[in-house]
Amino acid sequence: MKGYQTLINNSQRITGGISEGSTMVLITFKDGQFRILFNSMDDTGKISHIWYTGNLTVGDEIKIKYQEITKAINPVQVVDYNNQK
Repeated sequence: MKGYQTLINNSQRITGGISEGSTMVLITFKDGQFRILFNSMDDTGKISHIWYTGNLTVGDEIKIKYQEITKAINPVQVVDYNNQK
């Protein structure tokens, strides 16, 4: 399957992707804080696989590489929007 590898400050390496759906690395700015979200959404749009989320500070360096993923990767969190209350 295809996915991404992100490297934050040359020390924190995170790999993620899913076979059916979409994967994104999103950087946002809200309330004076930059944040990064690296996640995948399945093709139904109901299951989110979160690989990494965190705050960014001035000077942080982010490298993103598109690559083939050959082994299963466990996300740090899975959100099933079918079962939200």
